[in-house]
Amino acid sequence: MDHNEYEEFIEKLSKNHASYVLITCDEPQEDGKMSINMTHAGGDSYLVSYLLKVAHSMAEEKLDQDISESSDHLRLVK
Repeated sequence: MDHNEYEEFIEKLSKNHASYVLITCDEPQEDGKMSINMTHAGGDSYLVSYLLKVAHSMAEEKLDQDISESSDHLRLVK
């Protein structure tokens, strides 16, 4: 995404939502490190914290579901 596309995207987020948090990352470097960036607007730090907590819970629920579904295909062999 080039800079102009990014700016247009941010503008659309601001117009269509009361608040937002945008988290992005770059590809991992050779040493495994990854640059993480966060942008937010439309709220105070309490709202941003709440949005992140809810998003984290949603991600954990999805991960638990994925693990549960993948374990259905596993079987123990003696």
